Amino acid sequence: MNTIVAAKSHLSSGSILYTHSDKGLVVFSDAILPKHVDEIADVIHQQSLLAFSIILVNSVAMLERYVPNFPEVAADLIELSEDVLLVEFEQTHMIAHSSCGTLKPNVFVLVPEGFLAQLVQTFRRPILATFLAVNEIQVSSSNSNASIPEKWIACDCAIPYHLNTQSKRICFCADGTFILK
Repeated sequence: MNTIVAAKSHLSSGSILYTHSDKGLVVFSDAILPKHVDEIADVIHQQSLLAFSIILVNSVAMLERYVPNFPEVAADLIELSEDVLLVEFEQTHMIAHSSCGTLKPNVFVLVPEGFLAQLVQTFRRPILATFLAVNEIQVSSSNSNASIPEKWIACDCAIPYHLNTQSKRICFCADGTFILK
């Protein structure tokens, strides 16, 4: 599967997508559906994987819908940044968290171009991208070590290098203060 339409169709029907990257596996799901976040959190927990999640959005307007009391300075910093900026908020609105507390996504990335930007635009909802640090992974119906559920669907898309933990990061606190990292 390598088309935007196919990927959107799978996400819309409740599927979880994955692709390989140079650092492991990247899993994509609807950021609003708790069952997706729980399923990904279960795999992380059962296999003791290191993971990092970000929420992909395609505009500041989309970001504003999912952050209560969105600070105007956040929009300014995102628009002025020459590089991709990871923007973390203490509070989010309508973004699913895992019921076990393992996965609480609150870091957003505005994806400016490419396959992922087109996918977010077509899907019209934020997409959760979870980076799993694994060397070898197999598709399996069991929960064996280094396996992913066979119902997850492989997606052939390149992950831009800038979508990782090395990007610049800004954290916004509930009281309106922010920290550059």
